[in-house]
Amino acid sequence: MTQTTMAHDCGISGTVELPHDIEIWGDANCHLRRGTYSTTDDDQWLLNVGASWRFLRKKQATLSFKWNDILNRRRDLNRSVSGYGYHESFRPQIHSYALVSLRYRFSLTKSKTDKNSHKQQNPNK
Repeated sequence: MTQTTMAHDCGISGTVELPHDIEIWGDANCHLRRGTYSTTDDDQWLLNVGASWRFLRKKQATLSFKWNDILNRRRDLNRSVSGYGYHESFRPQIHSYALVSLRYRFSLTKSKTDKNSHKQQNPNK
């Protein structure tokens, strides 16, 4: 008797840019296992979404929100069967979580107009 287990992975992702510098993105992934001793309980369906908004005069700040594993289907336990035996591995993982972040981009370089105005104020340099 031949014991065969096959794994199939697929996914899709997309981004939508909205007015007022708002961006929404998402991705969906699935990991399907089929074969001997595999059930639909071994399948993993992962859905992640997020949004961001860039603001301030030069769009230097970004407020972001991301929600990972919305369906809470990430598995810690992985099972496999071979001709030599049955194998289980356990890897603790962070399941469904949300993340809010604020990013500010400092401008450390001076523009050409700033450099020229500095030269005019200090002609000796």
